[in-house]
Amino acid sequence: MILLLASEPDIASMNIRTAVLGCAPWKSTERFDNNEVYTYDKFTLVTIKSLHIFAENFDQKLRDAGFSFDTIIVLSRHKSETALPTLTAHPVGNFGNAAFGGRDFTVCPAAPAMMGACMRYLSRNSGSSSAYRISLEVTHHGPYVETPLMFIEIGSDEARWNDREAAVWIANTVMNAERREYPVVVGIGGGHYAPRFTDILLTKKVNFSHMIPEYAIPELKIETLEGVLSKPKPDFVYVHEKGLKKENLRKIHDMLDNFDIKACSSKDFETLD
Repeated sequence: MILLLASEPDIASMNIRTAVLGCAPWKSTERFDNNEVYTYDKFTLVTIKSLHIFAENFDQKLRDAGFSFDTIIVLSRHKSETALPTLTAHPVGNFGNAAFGGRDFTVCPAAPAMMGACMRYLSRNSGSSSAYRISLEVTHHGPYVETPLMFIEIGSDEARWNDREAAVWIANTVMNAERREYPVVVGIGGGHYAPRFTDILLTKKVNFSHMIPEYAIPELKIETLEGVLSKPKPDFVYVHEKGLKKENLRKIHDMLDNFDIKACSSKDFETLD
């Protein structure tokens, strides 16, 4: 079962919610956080009043209320100073202090098969004339949960958050993307928008789990890396060496020596059909 989470303070989230409700004959079953809860097929759509990134442990609260699910997709806006039109997806967690929800130096379970499926579906179905860049983002922000979770987002300014066509693309994606159990890879290196990992994901039979950008490596702790390599346990780690300064590359290799994990290159994976 897949839980779709919308957040009232987030314009894009609520627009995606509206589009999702237009995709199928949903049934209103009960209420949570004073909002209607809708179900259809393998999906449950829940809306909360708080901002999603600060909704700590909401998965446990939903389970305590009787809901069942194994994966969470958070419908969200994306904001950046460049305001580039972007459709993104990413896992959650913090490699440093938790300034935007979650817990310090703690990552949450990722949903690599679901995230990979959504990114590939978006890439193939968002329209050849789309002005949007489709990109992974590295692991960042909250909330803290103990259920596999991913954010899927429209960015990067208010005009895009109100783009109903983009909301429909996201809605169709979360409703129709089919998970494929490809090898799971943790990515390390490069920038926030993970262009190397995005390129591999969209061309190879592989799913990315957590991704650690170069800027996070100076304060990365071994305990945090242990979480990255266990939520879930990946098949491989991909170290983007060209996206790392020498001192950060040395630190990562030294840290990885503490774990039984195989390194990989893009050549190790089959090309997508």
